[in-house]
Amino acid sequence: MGQEPLWTSRAVAGGGKAWPQLTGESTDYKPLAGVKVIDFSRVIAAPAVSKILAVLGADVIRISHSENPDYAATMVDLQTGKRDANLNVKSPEGKQAFIKLVKDADVLVDGFRPGAFERLGFTSESLRKINLSLIYVRENCYGFKGPLSYRSGWQQVSDCLVGMSYLQGKFLGLDEAVLPLFRRLLPNSCLR
Repeated sequence: MGQEPLWTSRAVAGGGKAWPQLTGESTDYKPLAGVKVIDFSRVIAAPAVSKILAVLGADVIRISHSENPDYAATMVDLQTGKRDANLNVKSPEGKQAFIKLVKDADVLVDGFRPGAFERLGFTSESLRKINLSLIYVRENCYGFKGPLSYRSGWQQVSDCLVGMSYLQGKFLGLDEAVLPLFRRLLPNSCLR
């Protein structure tokens, strides 16, 4: 993974789409005003991406389901500025409602574990058939290649795995790993 860039993109043939135009007496001059985003994610990383899009003016619809637990500590911050749709995309009705949302969206942010979206029947190719101009953003902790690409991941585990926690500790003048953001001391064994 050390040879991989921080982000990658893959061009997929699709239809062009004009930038959304503000209509009428709109006073929303944010850069992403008029852009429609579907946030299909949980926990921290991908919800943070879609929150930034919302702050920049995008209309973000978060897909959640009442039976799918969320990380409550982050809800107030990371769901700010978003609307919420309670959909069970495993049900035929929920799947149809989701497809209807995708047809009208500009961007889809997917932050579920690798393979989860595909098991629901959605791939980059099938999404392109629903909406030819859809931008599909896929967040993945360990990347799309390598021995951990199949795993779901959390920043804290990833920080230990790649040595960031050790570097954070050194920055603080310690000879211990420190979990960035939370300042919790970890044993050196988390790096091995």
